[in-house]
Amino acid sequence: MTIGVLQENGSVSTSTLQTITGISQAASAVVTVSTTGSNPFAVNNYVYFQAVVGMTQINGLIGQVTGIGGSSGAFTATVNINSSAFTAYASGGDANVCFTTSSVTLTATAGDSFHVLALAISNNSVSSLSVADGVNTYSAALDTLAEGFYFYGAQFVANNIAAGSTTITFTCSQAATQVIGIWVREITGTSGLDTGKHNSLYTSNSTTGTNALTGTSVTPSVAPGLLSSFAQCLSSAFNFTVYAPAAGTGFTFGNNIFATPDAGGATESLVYSSTASQLALWTAPAVQGYGVWTALFAQTASAGIPVAWLS
Repeated sequence: MTIGVLQENGSVSTSTLQTITGISQAASAVVTVSTTGSNPFAVNNYVYFQAVVGMTQINGLIGQVTGIGGSSGAFTATVNINSSAFTAYASGGDANVCFTTSSVTLTATAGDSFHVLALAISNNSVSSLSVADGVNTYSAALDTLAEGFYFYGAQFVANNIAAGSTTITFTCSQAATQVIGIWVREITGTSGLDTGKHNSLYTSNSTTGTNALTGTSVTPSVAPGLLSSFAQCLSSAFNFTVYAPAAGTGFTFGNNIFATPDAGGATESLVYSSTASQLALWTAPAVQGYGVWTALFAQTASAGIPVAWLS
C-alpha cells in the first residue's frame, strides 16, 4: 500500500471575554458580568481574570466555576478563588472563559498512524501537554516549542492504531486563556514513525519568499516514506488568519488549521523515495514568528520496510 495522508481534522476553542460588573469578597468569589441572553458560564468552566480595578489581586488568576446564577445583564459565576482578603472590587475587568481540553473525532483505519499537533495560547505558563483517546498509545510530547506570547505547541504520534470512531483529546496542565486546539492527520500505508526522525524549529522573523520558511532537515533511516509537517504562526500579532503559510514547492497541501483570530497554520506532506535528507518547505505570507514541526513515517513492511516504532 502506498503511504499517504488518509484524512485529517481538528478543533479549536477560543476563550470568550465577559465584562465584569462586580466581584464579591468571599471564600468562593462570585463574579457578576453584564452579558445578556444566556449565562456565559457553566459549572466546571475555567475563568481567567484580567484588568480588574480595585481587586487587583485577582488579575492573572484562573478559577474553576462551581456554580452559576443571576439573570440577563447580571449573570453570576461562583469560582474556587478565595477573595475574602482581597481589596474590594472597584470597577472594570474581564472574565475570560477558557479551556483545558480540545477534542476531535475521526473514524480510523486499523494499523495506520496518527500524527497530532497540539496548540495552546495562554497568558500563563503551561507546564505540560498530553494527548490520549482511551484506546491507542501516544508518544509523550515531541519537539515542544514555547515561544512569544505564551505559545505552546508539540507533536504527538500513535502507531498501529485501532479501527473505529476515535475521539482524540489534547489536555493542558492548566486552562489556556486564549486558544486551545488539536489537529490530527491519519497516515495510511505506514509501519509507523521512522524511529527518532522528528523535530521542530521556531523562526522568529520569517522571510516571505517562496520556500523561505523551513523546518530542520532530517535524514530517514528507511525509504520510501512520508514527510508530514505542521507550520503554525506563533506571534503576538493579531488577525492570525492572514498568516497561515502555503505549502512548499513539490509538497502536497493538506489543510489550513486553527483558523481563529488568534492562530493560523497549515499542513503539508511529501512522499520520498530515498534516504537523502528531507526538509519541510513553506512560504510565509508575512514576516512573523512561525513554528514548524516535521515527522517522517516509514512505508509499510509489506513494501520491504522494517517496522518503526515510537521514540
